Amino acid sequence: EVKGALQETDPKTKKIVIRKLTVEVRGFPKKVDLGKLGVSKTSDTSGEFTCEYIKTQIDGKVHHEIDKHNMVCIIDGVDYLAEIRAALGK
Repeated sequence: EVKGALQETDPKTKKIVIRKLTVEVRGFPKKVDLGKLGVSKTSDTSGEFTCEYIKTQIDGKVHHEIDKHNMVCIIDGVDYLAEIRAALGK
């Protein structure tokens, strides 16, 4: 989970507005390279991961939610896989 702040200009009032951003990502490691260890040096560790689930929220409102395993694809409030889940009895 990553949290941040978005700074935008309100088009009506022309004032700067701060919005709360939350991004949740879940996945599994595909490759991990631990790198090298040295005194007072960076370890140059690297990794590659799958993305099984991602959800972005701005001010608590879900903008995107994609869940591969549960067949969820919500973009701007529209659940594109709802009918397919219902047809499959989920």
